[in-house]
Amino acid sequence: MLDEYQRDEAILHLQRGLVLERAHRVDEAVEEYRRAIARDPHLREAHDALGLYYQRYGLYAKAAEEFRFVVKLEGGDFLAHFNLGYVLLEIGRHDESMQVFQHCLSLIPDDPATNYEVACLHYIRGSYIEALQHTQIALERYAEDWALYKLRGCCMLRLGNYDEAQIAFERARTWATRPQAQAEIGALLASVERHRECGEEPSFKDQLYASYGIVQLGSAQDDGIHLREVAEYHFTYPDIATTLRRMVGLAQAAAWGFSCVIGLDRLAAPVASALSAMLGLPMCGTEALCCNSRPLLVMAVGREQELLDIARERNGGCGASFCLGLNWLGRGSYHPDIIGVIARGACSVPWEPELRRLRSLGAPAEQVERCLASALDQIMAASADLDADPTLGAQISYYTDKHPNLRFL
Repeated sequence: MLDEYQRDEAILHLQRGLVLERAHRVDEAVEEYRRAIARDPHLREAHDALGLYYQRYGLYAKAAEEFRFVVKLEGGDFLAHFNLGYVLLEIGRHDESMQVFQHCLSLIPDDPATNYEVACLHYIRGSYIEALQHTQIALERYAEDWALYKLRGCCMLRLGNYDEAQIAFERARTWATRPQAQAEIGALLASVERHRECGEEPSFKDQLYASYGIVQLGSAQDDGIHLREVAEYHFTYPDIATTLRRMVGLAQAAAWGFSCVIGLDRLAAPVASALSAMLGLPMCGTEALCCNSRPLLVMAVGREQELLDIARERNGGCGASFCLGLNWLGRGSYHPDIIGVIARGACSVPWEPELRRLRSLGAPAEQVERCLASALDQIMAASADLDADPTLGAQISYYTDKHPNLRFL
């Protein structure tokens, strides 16, 4: 049992933590919260404060631990359950999150925030009708909430109700005040138009265009028209050359007018150099991201979205991004503008094993450069040996005549 002194001391640490956090002395505040819990492990307010700190700084798993403890302490407390449900949703534990939010609804059935979160979970599950029902409950209290209209529009879009989706997105744009929100709604309205273009039975290539406004080129293993996602893909030099030839043909026919080519990492250097030569554009380093109005950002194998996010942030989202082999479709919120092949599993380029070996040995920079230069030479040689692409005209027409509403344009 805790004595009175321990309880008082725990409350004192908690109060100090709250004061320090208001003064933006966060590290000291967190230490005080931990001291409070050490003195009184059942002090709900300290666990709550620590959980909110973890939540604000994106440490959702730790936040879930704290909020779960608060739920055990408080039993049926609404706010404790809501906080737990929210962080479980953020870390992708959707079934647990739904159970927790359903408990919240059993306490306050018309709570708008809970109905919104439940609607989001139904949307993730593909239960669009249920999601719409919960957004309607939330709208009864917050009829001017742009996020609710956005979610309704996304549900309508998935259901193929394009007119209703457009109405919902236009209402969202009316109430969205931040420029980022306005841009997001503008992109969704453009997606409605792209879905209308593609009709009722879209191919995989159509779906990429309609949903994201992006280009898929394929490789030597396809005709550039009938494309699909593959389990894994290991590029050969003819594969790469075919993809780059299609990229160059489309960029020139559509007059995309890039200002330069920038490789985002060393692995992408041969691809970026080949595109620079084929397009007749200057090759720039990443230091030029801030001073070029329309660069072409190049990745060889896209495994992590963060690399592209950093580049887009540095250049203000201008220009376009090209990725030879994309490896994160469905796992990220943003995708490159122009993609060669989409692979669910392993994806690689021919020079990657040697480059990895040289790096592991701490090889001199000159040796690494020779590896990359050799890869470039083989790409250009493979391009020179290629026969004419029989469907290139149809591939170009797909994006210049039939479906020109590309995101980066």
